[in-house]
Amino acid sequence: DTEVVLQLAQTVLEKSEWIDRHVATGIPGLDRTLPQQLARMEQLMQQNETVLVKLRSLQQEATDKQEQCRTFVRDNTCRALDIVEEDTTATGLVAGGGGDGGDG
Repeated sequence: DTEVVLQLAQTVLEKSEWIDRHVATGIPGLDRTLPQQLARMEQLMQQNETVLVKLRSLQQEATDKQEQCRTFVRDNTCRALDIVEEDTTATGLVAGGGGDGGDG
């Protein structure tokens, strides 16, 4: 029984060392101290903020270009097809010309 217990204890220690080695090499930053980890987290948060600002700027630029494209397509399609858009103001008048100018 003593031999089995000693062998089992040795196996447990070997497995524990194996796990420790793999955890230490498999998780980045595990070897850092708490102040080092906090400093790295601060650095990463600043990088994230910088990228977020750039991303928002690019998103706004893309939205502006999308609106320009939609306006261009809408205006030129209407012009090419001689479509008259209705005025949505309170007067109710039809905006623009179009057609042959006649009543029907």
